[in-house]
Amino acid sequence: MSITKEDWDYAKEQLVSEYKFTRAHAHDAAKRLYRDPQVFKDFVEFRKTNKLPVRSIEKGEVMSEYSVNDHSVSELIYNYDLSPVGAFLMLSEISADQGKGESYLQQILEHGHENPVYDEEGKLQRIEMTMVIPKEKPLDEATPLCPKCGKPATWIEEYKRWYCYNCQEYL
Repeated sequence: MSITKEDWDYAKEQLVSEYKFTRAHAHDAAKRLYRDPQVFKDFVEFRKTNKLPVRSIEKGEVMSEYSVNDHSVSELIYNYDLSPVGAFLMLSEISADQGKGESYLQQILEHGHENPVYDEEGKLQRIEMTMVIPKEKPLDEATPLCPKCGKPATWIEEYKRWYCYNCQEYL
């Protein structure tokens, strides 16, 4: 699977413009994403469509997404409260070095993870720690995840539609 120069440049630019990475950090992150070309391609597709490669229900059938060692982008968002970009980077890490990736996940469960907070001009204001709260129940295979944020959707019987409370919109 090959990555085009356009996709490479696009991924780096998205890391800078959307996630406020410095150019050097964006280059490093793109290299880390590229360790698993499928993760890299999924990240580029996510940025182009604003839809995560998550499970969805189509014609009564659950479609699956790319996974490594039983981890996927949506699973990492759901179980570890990672941002989408963090989930893509973590999945690539797990793919490149399973032991190291699983060790990082254990550290997240025990100590949480850092989240940068930026002002309206894109300047870093502070780093906040996000503690991971264990989920009371596992994610149901039939529950679709929001294509924008990766959180589980809720079925609204009155409207017969799935709704994302995080994004405050219907799927």
